[in-house]
Amino acid sequence: MVVDLLKDQTCQLHEFAGHPAAIAMIRSTMDRARARRRCLPSLLLRGPEGTGKHTLAVATAQAWGTIAVFATAPLSRGELAGLLTGVEDGGIVVLEEIHRQAPDVVDVLVEAATDFRFDIHIGEGAAARTIPLGLPLFTLIGTSSGLGVDPRLEALFEVQIDLNYCDHDGLRSLVLRRATTARLAVTDDEAAEIARRSRGQVRWALHLLARLGDYTDAFGSHPPIAAIADEVGLDALGLAREERQLLRALCQTYRGGPVGLGTLARAVGARPEAIEDKLEPYLIRAGLLEVTPQGRRASDAAFTHLGLVRQ
Repeated sequence: MVVDLLKDQTCQLHEFAGHPAAIAMIRSTMDRARARRRCLPSLLLRGPEGTGKHTLAVATAQAWGTIAVFATAPLSRGELAGLLTGVEDGGIVVLEEIHRQAPDVVDVLVEAATDFRFDIHIGEGAAARTIPLGLPLFTLIGTSSGLGVDPRLEALFEVQIDLNYCDHDGLRSLVLRRATTARLAVTDDEAAEIARRSRGQVRWALHLLARLGDYTDAFGSHPPIAAIADEVGLDALGLAREERQLLRALCQTYRGGPVGLGTLARAVGARPEAIEDKLEPYLIRAGLLEVTPQGRRASDAAFTHLGLVRQ
């Protein structure tokens, strides 16, 4: 479990770029809750890795004016108890990767988020007894980069928002707007190259733009965008180092597959769920990897991108 009390980070809703419909829905939800003098309803943020779920949760907490406590599923019953009893009244609990929550703790979480109560079980057999522990009122925000959120959990969330990758033109326009605001000289071609290397993710586009700004501040000019992207590990298709490592293992060690997820995970030293949630989505979207009933398989385009020949 990873727990982080959010106190120093700041992110405003108007700064969350690329998802205007999501921002509008959250603002509308907040307005209704304030008008009724109620807690913010529970939110579920779904989307592939890198689409801004964590950042949007931060921005939501900032806009609501409260502290958010972050944790990553799966949580044990004891970890959940420690998390919920430490929340301030009216606070926000963000449970990331909520689709990985263990089924035996789901009922406990549902009861806590619905009735604001946590039952403590003492003793066994005939001597067993349950002590209900009252919890402060809180809002649950769940994030999920995978499918299969437990239906009992899914039913908790009054507001469900799906986030997706940004298109090339949207990212290019965003880069140009931010560059103008920061008084950075960025050409249309440079903005297009940043968008192409950013894999549909606003955070990568802004990261590359920030690097460009650092060079400009320090030296009065900046190297080509391709060189800046290489520095941060993004290749011409936007693949990160870990994704290239996975793809190369699949192509070279297993001749393109198909190969089972567990076998591939051991080959690259990663957890299977990390491959599913963090590495595979963009490779699949880019047409480089296929998930088949027989296992993972590299496409012809993957071999071409890596400069390899399928054996």
